[in-house]
Amino acid sequence: MFRHHHHHENLSSDWYYRFGQMEVRNRLYFVRKHGLSVWRCYLGLCIRFGQTLVEVAVKRQPVLLSRARGNLAGLWKSLFMSNPDE
Repeated sequence: MFRHHHHHENLSSDWYYRFGQMEVRNRLYFVRKHGLSVWRCYLGLCIRFGQTLVEVAVKRQPVLLSRARGNLAGLWKSLFMSNPDE
């Protein structure tokens, strides 16, 4: 028998913010490394951002707003900074 433990329920909003940034950075790294479509990756990241906002509303988990903020920060850095890993 398997049990799924929701350990993430006790994580801080700062952790979710950093996770949101890391999520964007890692996905873009993978896409660029393997020569995949960058614009499709951005489209997927925007869809994922929207899913997070839906989770905030439906599941009433306001801490996930930090993840969404982290996603936006990661997207901003990837688009407008010369070295987004700083």
